[in-house]
Amino acid sequence: MKTIAINAEITEAIAGDLAQNQMFAEFKKEDLKKVAAGATFLQPDAGEEVMKQGDKADGFYLVMSGEAIVKVQQAGKGDAVEVARIKPFDTIGEIGVLLGQPRSATIVASADTMLLKFDDKFFQNMFKTMPDFGLATCRIMARRLQQSSRNILPSSGGKG
Repeated sequence: MKTIAINAEITEAIAGDLAQNQMFAEFKKEDLKKVAAGATFLQPDAGEEVMKQGDKADGFYLVMSGEAIVKVQQAGKGDAVEVARIKPFDTIGEIGVLLGQPRSATIVASADTMLLKFDDKFFQNMFKTMPDFGLATCRIMARRLQQSSRNILPSSGGKG
């Protein structure tokens, strides 16, 4: 996986892109620049594993371009199954960092994928220093839970 240095010009561009993600949408431009400066810019090869199910959760990722494929291996059930595709400006890996648990899925990069990685210490610091980040993260987790529930439960006609 190739690491790309983040200089002032790239920081400015990343800061603008970060605002397209729900976690960072309410941040001021100055705060977005600080967030961008705390990230690692990565370019994995097509088909390369970004994270592996069962590994330690050492940070979370924001897909900047391309697509990331989420695969889950069920115990004793053969090959990993694709369960989702993560599009630009969506995040992956927050649950493991929040809970301090191993990765719950394997993430594989598709062609032309660019990622920002935020390590677990940076993630924890964001909760302490930027209250909007914590609330936005909770909303994202709640939406994912709601969507997962809809995917596995038959429609009851109600809203939930």
